[in-house]
Amino acid sequence: MVIEEPYVDPAAKQIPEVPTTELEWVPLELSFGIPLFSSDLNRKVCRKIASHGLCSRESLQKLLHSSRKLSLQVLSFVHSFQENISTMELLSEASFSSSASSLLSPLSSADAGVPLPAKNLMFKDGVLSEWSGRSPSSVLI
Repeated sequence: MVIEEPYVDPAAKQIPEVPTTELEWVPLELSFGIPLFSSDLNRKVCRKIASHGLCSRESLQKLLHSSRKLSLQVLSFVHSFQENISTMELLSEASFSSSASSLLSPLSSADAGVPLPAKNLMFKDGVLSEWSGRSPSSVLI
């Protein structure tokens, strides 16, 4: 089955105006984690979002601040499991090795200042611990 659409002159199409103020913002899509097939429930959820100001400028600033704080905490966590090599040591090693062997081989990730993994980690029963690499009978992977 073929359906013909009426001809629309491309010159007659208007470019939609982009909202410039916060009051003109309209969500393009809302996802609540699970499908909500009840339009009544969707309306209630949207009203609660609006009444609690979750999309307000202040709330978005708080979200930005908390996500940056979380990012710093993740970086700190990762750093706590890396070998204790200072940035200056890495830079001096990289410059020495690159001047001596730059013609012989490309830089490895350690020479470029990216630390290699130093500890084996295991996450079991909600506990993160260092792993020796052995597989005791109590560890089921």
